[in-house]
Amino acid sequence: MTFSNKLNLLMKITETSNSALAKQLVFDPSYISRLRNGTRSLSKDSEYMMPIAKYIAKNCDTAEKIQMMSDVIGEDISSNIEERVFAFLNQPSLNAKVRAILSDMSAPVSNDKKSEENLLCFYGDEGRKEATLMLLSRAAKLNKPVTLLLFSDESGEWMNGISYEWESFLWQIILKQGKVKVIHKISYNIDEMFDIILRWLPFYATGAIDAYYYPKLRDGIYKRSLSVVASNAATFSTSIGAQTEVSPTFFTTDIQAVDAFTNEFYSYLSLCKPLIEFFKPFTKRYNQILGESIAKSKDNILKSYSLPIVSMPACVLKQIYQRYDGLELNKESPFLKGELFAPDSQSNTVHIIYLHDIDTVLANKALVTSATIYNETQIFYTPIEYKLHLENIVKLLQAHRHFSVYIDDEKPSELSLHVFEDNEAFIFNESTAGILFKITEKNTTNAFWDYMTQLVTQFQENHTRESVCLRIQNYIKELEDRMGQ
Repeated sequence: MTFSNKLNLLMKITETSNSALAKQLVFDPSYISRLRNGTRSLSKDSEYMMPIAKYIAKNCDTAEKIQMMSDVIGEDISSNIEERVFAFLNQPSLNAKVRAILSDMSAPVSNDKKSEENLLCFYGDEGRKEATLMLLSRAAKLNKPVTLLLFSDESGEWMNGISYEWESFLWQIILKQGKVKVIHKISYNIDEMFDIILRWLPFYATGAIDAYYYPKLRDGIYKRSLSVVASNAATFSTSIGAQTEVSPTFFTTDIQAVDAFTNEFYSYLSLCKPLIEFFKPFTKRYNQILGESIAKSKDNILKSYSLPIVSMPACVLKQIYQRYDGLELNKESPFLKGELFAPDSQSNTVHIIYLHDIDTVLANKALVTSATIYNETQIFYTPIEYKLHLENIVKLLQAHRHFSVYIDDEKPSELSLHVFEDNEAFIFNESTAGILFKITEKNTTNAFWDYMTQLVTQFQENHTRESVCLRIQNYIKELEDRMGQ
């Protein structure tokens, strides 16, 4: 393994985030990210190698982590973790024999398709596309509900160019009351995690998808993909590293083989955990779940399209519920009880908000966050309510040093992201009360946290608490002037 592979493995095992290690070394988190993905490296005699080893060893604080580390390093590390981690990170990357093997595997392979009875073999990324679409097409044509089983820890770049067809077939399967069980690959790469989540989000919202992840470490070298239409057909492939461009993909309709792959999938599934919890809209739990997480007093960052409910004054929330018939007010909500900004709170809360243009506000078209409501009605601020909410944000900024706000001038997507350090992440649609997604898998939430802290760092370079307050106050004054016209 390369240094980046080894560092990434150890950080995953010990649940060490980029920001935590960067803080220890006085580095930027993005530099740790580059060390993990191989775009930067450290020399064997680097002065930072031992501090890295010490910090990783410090986080190896359970028997399970020690055992996993021992398995990766190849010896019992319990007696002297620091030195063994240091030695492991300094080992040569690949010996000549392994390099020769990998070189042989990189030899060009024909893209021709070979067939023998119930087994078809496709080569390379183009062949993988063809096999995948063949399987999904076959499932979509069946006049009955099917169960689709999906797992892959291989690179998903081969899917470029077939996203439309892939999504179309998946929708056809779901609309026929089909079910999908998917075991997702967990990656510290934030771009990859966003790609996975955004691709699957519309399907999650149907309730037809069960999403899981494998909680223990995989080496990231020997990779496998398996897709099964139960009792019908299957595709399977393996690859080394990122070498999918030369690997074969097999398609089979042999029922005995399909049943064997189905058993393999469920055996692996039994070792997995749910990746995402789903909270359906229009229920009290949908609202309460955010309040419960915020009340845990963890450092958190929210990037939202609408002004956050966390900073909404109770009087505005009550007015909104009075204006719309049929809305149910949760009187026990911490948003109403004023519990979220306790004077003795030591947790840091950061909101990245977007200010609607004043014409939108005056036209009563500024959306209220969907987290406040329990029905399908889109809720909008009156200009007075929007002004009161902004005034409360300024008030909170002036009163609480652990609360910060930054204004994003670029109109964001209507998907909001709320991340709690070392805890959980939420994704939800602000414009309509869609399903609220809660993610608790450690490496995934760490990746989201690193992404959000980088955004905050960029805003901090050009904005201070005073400048943000002044900008909001100027906005309020202009809104008041326009309202008086």
